Order: sequence, then structure tokens, then C-alpha cells
Amino acid sequence: CGSVRVDHSASGQGAATGRCGPARGRSPAPAPAPDAEGAASADQARAIEAVLRVARGRAHRPLVLSAHRGRGKSAALGIAARRLLAEAEDYRILVTAPNRGAAATLLGHAGSHPGLDFVAPADLLDRHPAADLVLVDEAAAIPAPLLEGLLHRYPRLVFAATVHGYEGTGRGFELRFRDALERHTPGWRLERLEQPIRWAAHDPLETLGFRALLLDAAIPAIDPPSSTTLAGITCERLDRDTLAGDETTLGALFGLLVQAHYQTRPADLRMLLDGPGVRVYACRLAGRVVATLIASAEGGIDDPALRAAIFEGRRRPRGHLLPQTLSAHAGLAEAPALRALRVVRIATHPALRRHGLGARLLTTLQAAARAEGLDLVGTSFGATPGLLAFWRHQGWRLAQVGTSRNAASGEHAVVLLAACSAAGERLATRAERRLGARIGVLLAGPLRALDPRIAAALLSALPPPSRNALEEDSAELHAFANAHRTLEASLAPLAGLTRVRLAETLRAGRITPDEAALLVACALQLHAPATLVERFSASGREALTEQLRMVTGRLLEAAMPGAGADKTTPRTP
Repeated sequence: CGSVRVDHSASGQGAATGRCGPARGRSPAPAPAPDAEGAASADQARAIEAVLRVARGRAHRPLVLSAHRGRGKSAALGIAARRLLAEAEDYRILVTAPNRGAAATLLGHAGSHPGLDFVAPADLLDRHPAADLVLVDEAAAIPAPLLEGLLHRYPRLVFAATVHGYEGTGRGFELRFRDALERHTPGWRLERLEQPIRWAAHDPLETLGFRALLLDAAIPAIDPPSSTTLAGITCERLDRDTLAGDETTLGALFGLLVQAHYQTRPADLRMLLDGPGVRVYACRLAGRVVATLIASAEGGIDDPALRAAIFEGRRRPRGHLLPQTLSAHAGLAEAPALRALRVVRIATHPALRRHGLGARLLTTLQAAARAEGLDLVGTSFGATPGLLAFWRHQGWRLAQVGTSRNAASGEHAVVLLAACSAAGERLATRAERRLGARIGVLLAGPLRALDPRIAAALLSALPPPSRNALEEDSAELHAFANAHRTLEASLAPLAGLTRVRLAETLRAGRITPDEAALLVACALQLHAPATLVERFSASGREALTEQLRMVTGRLLEAAMPGAGADKTTPRTP
């Protein structure tokens, strides 16, 4: 097929033309003409009116616009925004998307107006700027927990999601986000746009694109597993050449990746089949792929000059994310010389989650790495308490925490490692020890805005420092926990106690995750009491201090049995 040209109308929307022509036996469909209000199709006009109803109607009834690419959903958001801003000078609309470029169509149709601003998704939650209406474009490429946070913050929201496309997967979006919508805003509405604007309906090129890029990849239906079912699951490494010729297996495997990760894109299909050093592992049930792991070979850089340039931040060789991060950011200059496998993606069928398939894939990967004489297996991902708990349960060790966050997800990247050789063990141990020594400074500085629950999970994953200093601080700590010593005077010893005792006390169930987060936010991130009162929903500063005293006492119970019994005065009521 020859080239395709896109002719743009005055409204900025186009219809595809070119040498391919229409399908045989059909007359070419004319490009829809924009109506007087700017809509280029009946579907788009209906979507614009739905957005206006959200803005003018009752609060807490969000709208979801869902469509394939080329149906004009982003333009509909922009046209509706332009109308609203023309009606009232003081109206304020915030636009968000994975990045500003993803919202270019929306912003272009809305036009320049002082009441319209783009704000990154994470900044919406952190700063909570005022808005009459929030428009979320390409919502499928934004983590569902972050979108759920917007439901709590803003009464009028419109989400636009691509069903199949480079911006994420609308099917995965609906699976992950529909429950949140039902729980928090049961009056939400779904509007689907079916009529193409950029090309004719039923254009064969669109169908070809779906099939060639696996944009319609889907996971198979599976009955709830039994012990017999689970016993029949096998794990293996797949040959990529064979996989490329097996469309059924490839579609099922890619469907798992699409369903599991909000940023899986067709470019990942190219990486999976053609990426240098990429390995594909899968678990099968009755021949069907039900879990997969994608890994990439990294490291093994023998050139000392290149390793020095990586350490100094002057070079960032493609395809070596793990060794580069460990060298340039964790200060481990020897890391690029070691050979590693990095877990790029791991996904399990929803019906088989929490049955150990991910652990089996990781065990298979580590066995292969050891047999090959590699040094490390590792991974990097946006930190959440749940993900950290999964990888730590597999025995992987925390090696690095990124100090900047992803603009779309708001998450900080972490690196975890598992050693496969003596050299790998030395590097993993050194990385863990160095991070443990620096985490206090990081939490008080560049990680001060990190969610305290995540910070507590990070601390729990690191070995505690020496307990020697606690003996000297014991009198002060008991005076705070059991008497009336002030919080300000107790912050320094409380920080030491938190570092030494938090992980063990949390694992033993003596304190809750929220109590651990409060300790971290107060003693290590050094947030002001007024901020802590609001964040942890305390009734006031006195109640907050009492809660801190109680949690401190629990940390002290096992830390220094009997310590302070003859050194402090019991608290008076």
C-alpha cells in the first residue's frame, strides 16, 4: 500500500486520503464537515454536550469518553473547554495527561485562555489547585490509583481514554478504574465514540493496524483454579523466532502485558520480538500462556573509560538501565562491569494471581542466570508498598531509590537486586548497606515529599543501623514515651529509634503501617506538626503527640527491656 496523506479541515481534524483508496465494492466516505459549533461528527457533538453537562450539572458525576484513535475525543474536550471559557471569564479548567504533548490536540482546540492550564497528574494531587472542571486526556496511560485520587479531590471530572492505541489501553483502564468509579461516584457516565473522523468508517488500514500491532490483543477466559489446575502449570523460556510466527501465543502473551501495565505500548511489541538481549519466559496452562516475564541482558561493559564516563554522569549507553543507575546514582562504579538480567515486565492472568506464578517465573530466571554465569538479576519500578512487599518476599534486596518522581505516576523508581555470583553478592550487599546509611538524609531532603507509607516500606526493606546509640538515648526516649518530654527535644533520638526498630516492630505487628508512616513523617522527613495533624487526621497537636508517645513506647518495649524503668518518672495523668 502507498503512502497516506491526512488533509486537515479548518477545525484541525483530518480525514485520511491517499493511493490506497476505499475498500473494493464501497464508495469512498466523505470526510465529516464540522458543524457550526465545531463538531466534526454526530458522535463528537454528543461527546461535547456530555462534557458540558458535567460542567453545568450536579457534582460528582464524572464522564468517561472512550474511543479508538481518530474519533475526535481529545478535540471534543478542547471544543467543550473553549465554549465554557467563552461563557464566563472567571471559569477555571485544568487539563492533565501523561505529559503536555499528549494533551496537544485538546489544548489546540481549546485555544489560549487565562482560565485554562495544564498540570501534571501528580502535581494535581500534591498541590490541589482550584478548578471548576478537570479534563483528563489519555487517562489510560495514567495509573489508576492516581486517577482515583482525583475522584476524591475534584467534583467535576472528565476522563478520555483510547480503547486501543499508543496512549495505553482503554480496556485495561476500564478494568482497573471502573470499580473506583462505582465506589466513589456511582452516578458516573460512559460515552463511546464510534464514528471515525480522520478516515472512513471500516477503513481496512485501521483493521490492519490493529492486527499488525496487536492493539486488540486480549487475554483468554480462565475458570477459577484448583489444586489440580495449578499442578499442571509449566514455566519455560520461549524462542522469539518461534513466537513471532505463533500469532495465537503472541497475542495472548501481549494481552497479558497490556492488561497488567498501564504504559504497555506497541513499541513494547518490537522490543519483545527484536530487542537485543531480550528474553521471554512464560507459564502455560493447558498450552495457553497465563503468565509472562520479559527480561533484558545488561552490563558486561569491559571498557574502563566507558565505565568511568558512566560513573561521572557523562555517558548513558542505551540498553543498560540497571548498571547505569547503580553506577551514576548509587555510586557503585564497578556495576557496569557485572553481567545482569533486568526484569522489564512481569504479568499474570487476573484469575491466577496470588498463586505463585510470578515467583515461579523469577525462580526460573534466576536459575538460568546462575547457569549462564551471570552476576545479578534486577528490576526497577515505581515504588508502592504492595510492589515492594512482593519483591522483598522473593528475597530481592533494595539497592537504590530515585530522588525524582515520574511526572505522570508520581512514583519514585527503586532498584532491587538478587545475586547470582560472588561478585553479584558483594555488589548487592554494598548497595544495600550504602543506601541504608544514606536513607535518613534522603528522607529529610530530596525524598521529604515521599508518601510516608512508601518511606516506611523502604525502611522496612533495609537492614537497620547499629543499636549502640540507643543505649545513650534511652532515657530521653522513655521520658518522651512515658512522661512529658517535648516532641521537639526528642526528635533526634526518635529518628535513631525509628531507623533501628521500625522494620522489626512493623513486621511483628506491634505497630500498624499508618503508625509507621507517622513516625517516618515526623522523625525522618521532619514534617511540621500542623502538617502531620492534617495528613493523619488527628484531632489536634496534643492528640498527635499522644499518638507518637504511644507508638514510641511500643518501639521501646522490645528495644531495651527494662531500660528506663529506673531512669524516668512514670507519666502522670
